[in-house]
Amino acid sequence: MVGSNKTKICFIHSNPFGAYDLNAGPIVHMTGFAEGIKEAGGDVFFISPNFVPLYKNLARVERVRFDKIFQSLFLNRLLYTAKLLFHGRQIIKDERPTVLYERYGYSNIAGIILAKSFRIPIVMEVNTPLGIYTTKQDLGKYYHLALLAERFVLRKATCVSTVSQEAKEILLSRYPGLEVVVNENGVNPRRFSPEVSGKRPIERFALKGKFIIGYSGSLMWWHGIPVLLKAMEMVRRKLPEAHLLLMGDSGLRQEYEALTKKLSIDDVVTFAGLVSYEKMPGYLAACDVLVAPYLPTLAEVPFHGSPIKVFEYMAMAKPVVASNLGQVSAILKHRETGLLVAPGDSDELAEAIIELREDPGLALKLGGQARAESLKYTWRANGDRLLEAIK
Repeated sequence: MVGSNKTKICFIHSNPFGAYDLNAGPIVHMTGFAEGIKEAGGDVFFISPNFVPLYKNLARVERVRFDKIFQSLFLNRLLYTAKLLFHGRQIIKDERPTVLYERYGYSNIAGIILAKSFRIPIVMEVNTPLGIYTTKQDLGKYYHLALLAERFVLRKATCVSTVSQEAKEILLSRYPGLEVVVNENGVNPRRFSPEVSGKRPIERFALKGKFIIGYSGSLMWWHGIPVLLKAMEMVRRKLPEAHLLLMGDSGLRQEYEALTKKLSIDDVVTFAGLVSYEKMPGYLAACDVLVAPYLPTLAEVPFHGSPIKVFEYMAMAKPVVASNLGQVSAILKHRETGLLVAPGDSDELAEAIIELREDPGLALKLGGQARAESLKYTWRANGDRLLEAIK
């Protein structure tokens, strides 16, 4: 602890952001993390390879640039580890944090070395170990070195944290006996509130009088956008006033735009593009129903995310339709705080959306109960759990 007896956290984010990350999950997570720690009585600053557009300059960000000098991503990451050690040592000496918190990036051992050098605890947040998305094929001859680095990091961390029970079970299947704390993501219920107006997005996209079905987040393959578009084809036959508002982007957007034309629904689907964290509550407020049609990530790996979008949907007091899998099934109770549908089933997704349009009483009940339930999953609660874990 520093003189004020306040926990001061240095959050190390060692993964370089992609083109579509700057308004997506990683930034929202960092923003929420900072909000939660500050509300819980702590302080936080970040070390990141990218400029991070945190909401209203919530916390300071020290940038350590990620250079792409080598063809091998592993070697570039190794170089970044060296840069983190060099620059991070001075940053930590100047800032005197009481805790390091790192969002795990494979092959990076700088956080562990810095923590041991300054004799301060380090929390390692690990949501996906090696071999799931980053494979032997990706890393080639460096895979085993990366695996050794991962084992070193997990064994030396003061505390290992992850965001879901499913992610914890994946870690324990790889590293039996590892102590892992589950700390779900959350939401700021004051920012994401039913009191927010959705007037501006409705005016911007000329959606007055429409029944608006909303989706927010990066448009990645596991988010089930093709399933949603096929469901929309069925919904518009039954509900000609229905309109789908997609808030997010990815390299797959052109493929999805082509699919809307193929399905003849391009006139009832709006691609809003990237929406900032600051503006997102207003966009969600514009919607009548919010959807999260997740797909299983990989056949041999359970869905192990902690979907921030679902917490935000619930806090807006909107009726939610989501895939029945992973943590989503634990957060949403079917026909109590939302409607759960089979992953990948466009028919069932369409039927749930239509039911909410035809039964406004059910939609109102689900939205109200979802709002009440969301208050259990706040970034403040996330911060409290973290501070408790590192006492």
